[in-house]
Amino acid sequence: MYRRQWKEQQIKKENQQDQLANNIQMKSDGLDLQQKNTEEKRLNIEKKQKMQENAASKDNNEVLYLNSIKRFQTFIEQQNFENYTSGDQNEKNLSCRVDALENMIGQILITVQDINKNIMKLNETRNGN
Repeated sequence: MYRRQWKEQQIKKENQQDQLANNIQMKSDGLDLQQKNTEEKRLNIEKKQKMQENAASKDNNEVLYLNSIKRFQTFIEQQNFENYTSGDQNEKNLSCRVDALENMIGQILITVQDINKNIMKLNETRNGN
């Protein structure tokens, strides 16, 4: 009789220990799940921050691009204004540029003539041999 009661108590103790172990495991699993959820939330927040930074960077690049276009337009407008207001000086500059181009074209023509003469001499030497 005592033995049977003792076995029942042992079984009850084992069952309680198993129940405690299960409870601890469930709490541990719950904590693991909670940690996983927290980690996922943190990663999502980081992802959103990166997306916002990228968007801000794109916006910043667009602003820089638009500013550079505006600066270029302003430069062109300023050049056009200066060209318009200094007509006499422009005519002098243009005539100097035309003269310089004519000289360059003349030099190119002379060089082409020299090359043609050299080619003719080479052809004559080949035909002569």
